[in-house]
Amino acid sequence: NLWVGTRSGLFLMSRQEKSQFSNLKSDIGQGENNALSHNTVSDILVENDDRIWLATAGGLDLLTFGETSDEGYSIRHFRDGRYQKNNDYHKIEQLCPDARNEMWCGTKAGILFFDLKTCSFISHPEIEAAFEGCSFIRAIWRDSHDDMWVGFENGGLFRYRSGEKRVEKIRFPSGEWPDNCTSICGDRDGHIWVGTKGNSLFRMDFTGSDITAVEQYPLSPETNPASARITYIYLDIFGNIWVGTADGMYRYSKERDEFDRIELGVPASRPYICGIIGDDDGNLWIPTVSGIYKYSMW
Repeated sequence: NLWVGTRSGLFLMSRQEKSQFSNLKSDIGQGENNALSHNTVSDILVENDDRIWLATAGGLDLLTFGETSDEGYSIRHFRDGRYQKNNDYHKIEQLCPDARNEMWCGTKAGILFFDLKTCSFISHPEIEAAFEGCSFIRAIWRDSHDDMWVGFENGGLFRYRSGEKRVEKIRFPSGEWPDNCTSICGDRDGHIWVGTKGNSLFRMDFTGSDITAVEQYPLSPETNPASARITYIYLDIFGNIWVGTADGMYRYSKERDEFDRIELGVPASRPYICGIIGDDDGNLWIPTVSGIYKYSMW
């Protein structure tokens, strides 16, 4: 199945039935107790075939399929009671589970932690304190060492070293650091790619867990600043790195160490890429502001 979160609710397309997209919001919204917390769904985490976690602008929702209701599904709502007076903490943008089976929830205000075993919000004061003064989490990513990377639109990029239980702000070997981060992704060669809102794309090289080199990748001529606004970075099942921007989609050529623009047929007036995700057949699904596009490499 293909799940799509939008500002108009949750959509589902069954690939087995080769159906058109169905809007679950209109079905779910029939009953107040079995409705989404908010029509805006920013992220989706599929735990298994029966449990889907939804990041909404009204809190965290759990969509469960089964015989728990007449509709065949039920929805539970979760909000962190510590922030009843700060609604930005309930506007969840990102979901990412860690090695402890706790979900890191990135919100417009900061970070929340959710215990997937007890289905309750918990607190990690030392981590929360390290992020003080930062806002609007745009990216959360777990690396192969089980370290957690968090990118803020306002505040830069951080890494939580799980083995040492400490947070560090990422600084490049030059001493500089990105003041914003919109996407994070690792590749098969051990590099980590970081997207920014206006300074394009960076690749970090490592020796062990230490950053040893950073290279910036402009995606198009400086006359087109929209390509410097990175919206999403994705590693496909073949090891290719794809980058979405406010000006379209690009693919990294390892042989030439540069990016090629991919033409999707998106209207020139609306080239903004909202995300990239692959299916089990190697196809890419690309949501844009003018619709969803399917891209096949053969």
